[in-house]
Amino acid sequence: MRVGGVSVSVAHFVEVGGVFESLHGHNLVLSAQVVGKEKGGLLMDFRDLERILEESVSVIDHRLIVPKANQSLKITHRNGMLEIRTPQKRYLVPENDATLLPITNSTVEEIARFIYKEVSSRLPSSVKLGCVSVHEDEGKTATFESHT
Repeated sequence: MRVGGVSVSVAHFVEVGGVFESLHGHNLVLSAQVVGKEKGGLLMDFRDLERILEESVSVIDHRLIVPKANQSLKITHRNGMLEIRTPQKRYLVPENDATLLPITNSTVEEIARFIYKEVSSRLPSSVKLGCVSVHEDEGKTATFESHT
């Protein structure tokens, strides 16, 4: 069972070869697929899966995604502001306009992995998350699925 079409708007910068891209944004479209044993012909209500997906991505919607595990960034909290320093640039952003994620780079691959963990932790025990896909642009999709 797959539910999709959940959209979020994010801003980010990606580190490529030690250089950070310029700050830019995307309208991401997300989908999740669950697997499990049906009971009475129903695995899970589509609305419940959609709600879980929406809750899981609400922390990044209309925010600057900051990869707090990136060793090249210097992140400081000061008076409700977040100062983010790359080797090339400095950003000063209100803390409530940014989300610090436990990722090393704010790529769609890392975002898909993060959302996978968030959705997986919210599912009922009778359902297992198969995969999460993040669509950045037409033809540009990252899918994360656990192989454990």
